[in-house]
Amino acid sequence: MDRLNEVVILTGDLAGMRRFYEEQVGLAVREQKADWIAFGTGGATLALLEAPDPQRRGVQLRFATGDVARRVRELSGAGAKFVLPGIEKFPWGLMAHLRDPEGNTLALWQPSAPPALGTGPVLSAAINCRDLEAQKRFYRDILGLSATHDSPWWVQLASGGASLGLHPRTSAGGEGHHGRPVTIGFAVEHLAAWHEERSALGLRFTSPPIDRGYGTYADAADPDGNPVIFREAPGAGAEPETLEEQLAEPFEDEETPVLTAMRKPVLKRAKATSRVATRPQYRSASRPARRRPLAKPATGVASPRGTGPAGTRQKPKRTHDPKRARTKPAIGRLRKAERRTLKSQKQAIAGASKSKPVKRASRARTVKRGAAPRGSGRR
Repeated sequence: MDRLNEVVILTGDLAGMRRFYEEQVGLAVREQKADWIAFGTGGATLALLEAPDPQRRGVQLRFATGDVARRVRELSGAGAKFVLPGIEKFPWGLMAHLRDPEGNTLALWQPSAPPALGTGPVLSAAINCRDLEAQKRFYRDILGLSATHDSPWWVQLASGGASLGLHPRTSAGGEGHHGRPVTIGFAVEHLAAWHEERSALGLRFTSPPIDRGYGTYADAADPDGNPVIFREAPGAGAEPETLEEQLAEPFEDEETPVLTAMRKPVLKRAKATSRVATRPQYRSASRPARRRPLAKPATGVASPRGTGPAGTRQKPKRTHDPKRARTKPAIGRLRKAERRTLKSQKQAIAGASKSKPVKRASRARTVKRGAAPRGSGRR
């Protein structure tokens, strides 16, 4: 597994950045060159590299590996994008540069000699992500760093002695240092006393030491505007943080609401509780299983108006209401119209049959036989 070995700040003000970290923060210079300054920090090395080009400035994370050529092939096959197609060769070893999904610059470094472990405040780095899930997939699945703690607000990555984590990028709330791409941090013993001492030496803090529920922190910023946080290191006799405290960390901030998914109850009016089955329960064949009685369907109860006190509705005890008005469908007009239509049809058929020639001749003969001649009336 690759190990976070160096956190490099590419700056255009090398002298001003050195005064800040050496004189105000109090880090000891371990290595110095014309354009390179390395400080003694625990877990990893904090270094300053002069970068005249403003587009190259920022914070770069360097991971030490045993075979950089093999790692380049593996990461290229997994979809990682390298800045340069080849591997650069330097006096201090081989190096290849790549970028994460949000454009942060990383470097794979195969040192020519085993890197020396620094002493001093333990260094930490937090990558503030616009898309936490995409960054987690990159560092965990592609880069191969295992996640020792995974929550919606913090993902802790196993990267060696230095602490490396992922945090959502936000500038709201009390933690404004999460608004930049990368945040640098140091573990300091007796933070309150150290804060007073460094404030007298000219170190300007953006926030004093505050207990945020999961630790005491103080915020500052270097001359390049990079956020720097100082946390109080646990003492030698302090108890390690429990799993419950780690899980409760995302919910400590009362100003930011935290939404958690909850399964809806299957039945109506059932309690929204989760049930976990530890082991199946089997029933013997000799004893039949007891069945639950089926729930009776809900029936509507008539509630006539005016039967209760002061004209209110009153629900009778019986589902059948004998005083309820019996209504009939309004089909009287429809039936009358049907009868009129049928009568008209019959009259039309009868009139059509009388107008036929055969019918007319038969009717004429009937009239002639029954009619008496004119002037022959009986007396």
